[in-house]
Amino acid sequence: MMIEQHYDEEVLAEFLAEPRDAVSRDKHLASCDICLGSLDTLRATARTLKEPAVWGPSISTAPRPETLAFLRGVAKTMADEDATAAVWIKELLAGPREEWAARLAEHPEWRTGGMVRRLLKAGDEAVAIAPLDAVTITAIAVQLAEGLAESAYPRTALRHLRGLAHYDYGYALWYTGAMREAVETLDSANSHFDGVIAAEFDRGRADLMRSMIYDVLERRDEALSIANVAAAVFARYEDNDRFAAARSASAITLQSAQRIREALAIHAEVSVASVSDRWKVSAIANMALCYRDLGDFSRAADCLVRAIEGYERLGMMTFRSKSRWALADVFARQGKYEQALSLYDELRPEFEECGMANDVAMISLDIAETLLTIGRTDEIGEVCRKAMVYFVASNLSQTEPALRALAYVQEALVAGRVTPAAIRGIRAFLLAPTEEPVRLFAEIRQ
Repeated sequence: MMIEQHYDEEVLAEFLAEPRDAVSRDKHLASCDICLGSLDTLRATARTLKEPAVWGPSISTAPRPETLAFLRGVAKTMADEDATAAVWIKELLAGPREEWAARLAEHPEWRTGGMVRRLLKAGDEAVAIAPLDAVTITAIAVQLAEGLAESAYPRTALRHLRGLAHYDYGYALWYTGAMREAVETLDSANSHFDGVIAAEFDRGRADLMRSMIYDVLERRDEALSIANVAAAVFARYEDNDRFAAARSASAITLQSAQRIREALAIHAEVSVASVSDRWKVSAIANMALCYRDLGDFSRAADCLVRAIEGYERLGMMTFRSKSRWALADVFARQGKYEQALSLYDELRPEFEECGMANDVAMISLDIAETLLTIGRTDEIGEVCRKAMVYFVASNLSQTEPALRALAYVQEALVAGRVTPAAIRGIRAFLLAPTEEPVRLFAEIRQ
């Protein structure tokens, strides 16, 4: 039987005896993190029940009626919450995201665990197509989860739910380029996961994301170590897709450390593994970046075209945009500057619409460097001006180092000091913001 849109424990228990890839063949399980989490909990319980100590003579095998009644009560409460939340979530997320928080404040009855679970599902669906929506949705989920009455839910279940809310919020922040904020949110997630046995798998997910962020922040030894820990967790749970993700994270870190051929070998391995199409396409896209860095632009372009087609087929449009960006970079490295500029010009509005502020700044710098290379210097000022208008209109003018970076390019342009080296220095800072922008720009001026 089914409870609303989720499988109950009777259905999930049938998967315990099935091969691991049965999950990926089931349409609902393949896309529902809530049911996957419940199934992982059942698997952990099943493993525990195989331990001899569990069946020692001092332990009674007779079920305790009060325990069974409690568990059935919890299951019924969750089912009822999920059913009502399925209706409420549509009302909450109607209209622009700026209205959501105010609408939530008008409905205290929406503050339930079921609503948190629904928000996390909505955030997961939004992150690849509307990242700023995902940030807002998961921020609301965190607010709701932290405000749930502790007397209304089992303690460990509530801690687990709060940890999941912080994890999803961190993922959305990471996706939009807010790296340091994402790390802080992951710290909060792990503080909730600590001591919750059922959260082992989710700690692995948090470690995977932390590894990717540490790579960007140039903490590469830590990134590799954490990715290996995450991979071990996913291997233990026989989750091929997330194991592939952890291996990919290691490979990307190796790329950052200029160990390109080692990284390429891992990506090639993932591209033919028994994993879902999204990870195969991702591996092909990453292979392209390796070929690009090795100077094999023909293979890089071929892989990127395949990745773009794959992402479009899967509906992963922001990933498609990122691969098109990489293709523009390959064109620029080949000296095909007009083709590169054409792609850059198409992509920048896409990043603006998605709220990917750091990428807006980065692609503006790519445009500026390309224009500088082909002698169209007089167009650079307008490129920076448009990007700065976007930052101001998005209320990012006081917080984004990227805005100061663009302002510096304009200043250097007026003073006749703009050079490819200066632009590359600013780009390097935005990729790994480890120092104050003021200091960086002062150093560039010298």
